[in-house]
Amino acid sequence: MSSDISAITGGKIYTMKHPGDFLSKVYIKNGRISETPGDGDTLDITGKIALPAFEDTHTHFFGTGLSLTQLDISELTSLSDIKDAIAEMVKNRPKGRIIGIFGYAPENIEGEELSGEVLDSISIDTPIFVRRKDGHSSFGNSAFIRLLLEETDIKPDDVVGGFIPERAHTIADRFFSSRITREELIEAAAKVEKIALSNGCLTLHSYVPKKWWLKLLLEIAPSLKIRVVPYPEIEDIEFATSLGLGRVGGCILLDGSFGSHTAALFEPYADDPNNLGILYKTDEEVASFFTEAQEKGVQVALHAIGDRAVEQFIQGAEEACLRLGEPFPHIIEHCELIHPEQIERMARIGLRAGVQPTFDHLWGKPGGMYEKRLGKKRKELLNPFRDMLDSGILLAGGSDSPITPINPLLGIYSAVHHNNPTQRISTFEATSLFTSNAAKLVFQGDVRGTVEVGKYADFVILDSDILNGEDILSANPVMVIREGKIIFSNTQS
Repeated sequence: MSSDISAITGGKIYTMKHPGDFLSKVYIKNGRISETPGDGDTLDITGKIALPAFEDTHTHFFGTGLSLTQLDISELTSLSDIKDAIAEMVKNRPKGRIIGIFGYAPENIEGEELSGEVLDSISIDTPIFVRRKDGHSSFGNSAFIRLLLEETDIKPDDVVGGFIPERAHTIADRFFSSRITREELIEAAAKVEKIALSNGCLTLHSYVPKKWWLKLLLEIAPSLKIRVVPYPEIEDIEFATSLGLGRVGGCILLDGSFGSHTAALFEPYADDPNNLGILYKTDEEVASFFTEAQEKGVQVALHAIGDRAVEQFIQGAEEACLRLGEPFPHIIEHCELIHPEQIERMARIGLRAGVQPTFDHLWGKPGGMYEKRLGKKRKELLNPFRDMLDSGILLAGGSDSPITPINPLLGIYSAVHHNNPTQRISTFEATSLFTSNAAKLVFQGDVRGTVEVGKYADFVILDSDILNGEDILSANPVMVIREGKIIFSNTQS
């Protein structure tokens, strides 16, 4: 499984430098793509293709692994099924441990919805914490709410009826996370690695919300098969630079989400006419943060979903440009509702976007969540991949796992089959989001992302040719290679 490979031959090896550009043979020496073969075996991929190994630019690393040990209710469509599933968890949970549940999607539920009272009917003694699928609000039973009120700054008026809205949810989620042990995090990392490799993903841009979690990730990173690009999800720029990290942010929030009616909008929600969403920071705070980071050469990634939050991001970056005399390629994460004029300004100062194509696949269908929240007209402005690429903006693809799964092939499919036909992009462009563009996003395009001499010999082997018209969703990653060594192989494919 870990023997050295000196050459790959027998199938198309797409370089991802230009559309249609492929090689029939690649040599590998000392973990790098080489002009001559090193010591090792020749890998014959006849009937398959090779691509630069996939990269996911937006994962909540430990959160993804921890979610695999918790109850996922995202596929349940009735409150009775949800109650039964939670009751089963309560029955088997050690006494005193909080039950963590995620994936609640009220738009999928017909009839009565979740509430603190419903959770109390399951248990009033075992703390139960249920997070909404979009990760921006939650519910707790009386036992959990009691803990929150005792151990955090949350006030009773913040959690009426067991509902925990966005601001309080952030505190509640951190409180829940504070109960997690080092051993649980290490177990979570192993689960994330397995999921990533089975989906052909070698590199994860990893958002980490706590300093000690970040230190742990840096500690265990050398022993992982996958690569991680750590993002300290904190505003302490000095701490990030002290660890030698060139970026901060990820899901540092400028606004909320469409699902929770908290993404910040210029015009009210179509289904909530008195609501413009929430901005969590002032314009001056954002501009000052950019300036401080830019002075230290630190790239900033911030969560901005609604057009008002995107505007705050762009204005802050523009202000930093004026103060310091030059632009800097900061990253707008999500960047979902954006107007043509804002796209032009992003391009002008070199801002980048970390996008999640699977969001459109899930929520962009006619009558879907996007349309319900924003109406048909504004829905057409969402996730404008074609327009942003045509404007020269660097786009890179992520999942926001565990909100959607680590699955680059699903992301590629979603971008190619965008629900707005005018915003569809080619399969080559969509694949670039998860290969070459992903590496360029964080200034690592010189070592990976394309097949070129001198770069890491990192490959994903697929059993069908997605770049030559074969069905994307039917493709399977059958092998992942890191620096010339096979680290994952699905022998059944």
